[in-house]
Amino acid sequence: MICGLALAIGACKRPEQPAGEVTTAEGNATPAAGPSGRVRFVDVALTDHAIEIDGSLPPGPVVFRIRNASKRPRGLVLEGDGKTSRVPGLIQPGELAQLESILQPGLYTLASPGPEPSVVPQQFLVTERARLP
Repeated sequence: MICGLALAIGACKRPEQPAGEVTTAEGNATPAAGPSGRVRFVDVALTDHAIEIDGSLPPGPVVFRIRNASKRPRGLVLEGDGKTSRVPGLIQPGELAQLESILQPGLYTLASPGPEPSVVPQQFLVTERARLP
């Protein structure tokens, strides 16, 4: 019952998932496609002191594929458009996780709470003018 409730809010890993992969509250691997008909996958790397991501993205559905390349467990929080999303728990070194969102135009921040030393938050812009990969 507790895991069922936790799964409903995205705090449990689904048994059929590969180790280290985290789903969202909906339990989907990808959000519904936007007006362009596609979901964008964005790679994010967590290092011991930085978060690596491209500088700007177009609005719409996105799945952040997060790789913890640091030596310490790390969390990941996305803030923007008046909302906060996070990967439940910590991503262990060498593990992968996913965080999905539907981005609106504006400035977003990715932060990685975790043990010292802290990781510098990374900002990125969501704009219609962003170049598509």
